[in-house]
Amino acid sequence: MEGNIKSMPIIEKRKLVKSGASFVVSLPRKWLEEHNLINGGEIIIRANGDLKIVAADKENIIEMNKQIDNIRDQLSHSVQSVATGSQNDNAAAESG
Repeated sequence: MEGNIKSMPIIEKRKLVKSGASFVVSLPRKWLEEHNLINGGEIIIRANGDLKIVAADKENIIEMNKQIDNIRDQLSHSVQSVATGSQNDNAAAESG
């Protein structure tokens, strides 16, 4: 009896193939079938040290958008902190 890949993970070594300025790697057919992906289908790739590939279904797109919003919020807070710190530094220099 064949299980799904969540209960029986696929672990394979794959080769990279150069295609123009990029590299291509094939995805396991069983994973594609389980996610109903066909030629031209879309996936989401997240690279942050590790590489994570998920099907671009509604649930994963919502999660990706949440993560993007969180990153924007973090960047916005960082920029505000830097700006506030610069203003405080300038005020201290002017009074000193």
